[in-house]
Amino acid sequence: MIVVTYIVAFVGPFFLDTSGVGLTATDSTLAWIGIAVGVAGLMVRIWSMRVLGQDYTRSLRTRETQSVVDSGPYRLVRHPGYLGSILVWVGSRLAVNWLVAAMTALVLLLVYAYRIHAEERMLVDHFGDAYREYTTRTWRLVPFVW
Repeated sequence: MIVVTYIVAFVGPFFLDTSGVGLTATDSTLAWIGIAVGVAGLMVRIWSMRVLGQDYTRSLRTRETQSVVDSGPYRLVRHPGYLGSILVWVGSRLAVNWLVAAMTALVLLLVYAYRIHAEERMLVDHFGDAYREYTTRTWRLVPFVW
């Protein structure tokens, strides 16, 4: 059901014409690119949640029996769920307006950078050297960038 909701949210603005003029070819192309980015982000988000399984949580906490996960999207990126969320929101905004998408990306990157910093401190405290070693072979959020 969540997938259908996201698809409707992405496709809906593409078909709306509040200006009375209609979408130009460039607007149409950006809208479809935005939809594709959003759907890709949703897929990354769902994949990362499934790989974590019972260790997935929306709050910053660990369990005593938890271990460092380095499979699935976690092979390359330490926070693929956050990456997926950013892609979902930026893609949905790009489907409507590229400037709104750019502002959304900036705000989300700042917010998630703060959360990633806090989460990584917590994970180092909990897992110690195992997590430190994991950080040496993975990217925080965007492969080959950060």
